[in-house]
Amino acid sequence: MRAIRFHEHGGPEQLRYGEVPDPVCGPEDVVIRIKAAALNGFEPMILGKTTALKTPLPMIPGGDGCGEIVAVGARVEGWRVGDRVGFHPFVPGEGMTGETRPGTCCELVRVPADRLIRLPEELGFEAAAALPIAYGTALRMMTGRGAVRSGDRVLLLGATEHGLVLGAEDDGVFAMRLSDYRRQASTVSDRLCHGLIQLAVAAWCFPTAQYLEERDSVVGVRLSVHRMVDYLIDLCRRLEESAGDHDPEAASPELAEAWRTILARAQTRATSDGRRAANTLAGMVAHALEALEEGGLLRRLGDEEGGTYQALGSYRIQVREMAALPAFQLVHGAAARAPREEG
Repeated sequence: MRAIRFHEHGGPEQLRYGEVPDPVCGPEDVVIRIKAAALNGFEPMILGKTTALKTPLPMIPGGDGCGEIVAVGARVEGWRVGDRVGFHPFVPGEGMTGETRPGTCCELVRVPADRLIRLPEELGFEAAAALPIAYGTALRMMTGRGAVRSGDRVLLLGATEHGLVLGAEDDGVFAMRLSDYRRQASTVSDRLCHGLIQLAVAAWCFPTAQYLEERDSVVGVRLSVHRMVDYLIDLCRRLEESAGDHDPEAASPELAEAWRTILARAQTRATSDGRRAANTLAGMVAHALEALEEGGLLRRLGDEEGGTYQALGSYRIQVREMAALPAFQLVHGAAARAPREEG
């Protein structure tokens, strides 16, 4: 079959188009002739090796795809040659399609039968190929992290014939509340610090309003625990300096208490034996970045500088929802005067 592959990491110049062996259909597999393939944000990351994930080379890129079954394994039931199908891109034991198992930028793909998705006749191949990763992630965020239930209030950011885009609304399940961001925080001031840290991370990734308008502005932005601690302290000092120009407590009393508390902890990065305590700035920043990674907004790159991360395009949607908050506007204004050094 013909396929696009890369034999080493780098830019688009590493992609090669040529002949490769056809996939072998196992007894519990099917082979799909690809009619449409879709690319997502992680394709250039995998190609450029901007993540800590080890990708076996050569690799065929492409996480999403769909087509028609051309071969069926001996133990497969319920599927036959000619069926129109898509598939779940993550395969247990093999990993993510296009990352650790061959992708869809080719003519034929082997897929375990239990990962197949039957396509309705009214759904075209091009539209179907774009659904699994993008809308699958949104579905997991709604049913898992957001735990959306009947009667919840949500904000519709957009809609197509294939699905909805949800955002945060006051009192909605996706709204960020400083009081419950980290319920296990021992004190009110701890919870306020966690809230300000989240605002600071957003300001780091989107230093200007233009960044929020540009679709791909955040892609590639890197941040780490140690750099965010330094940035956070500098940010709070600038908030303190600007307190004489306006009354931050009138706009957001929680914000004023938060930056005062953070400045009081400015020197506490770790415990005396080198461990990172949860109530230190480093511990709080680490928790914030881990929570954003869990929510599909950041991707962890490695352990350098206390933990290094890369912002994903999905983070832009959440930050745009925070942009109208008075607290965010104050933090963003201070961030514009705070130097940001990327690693």
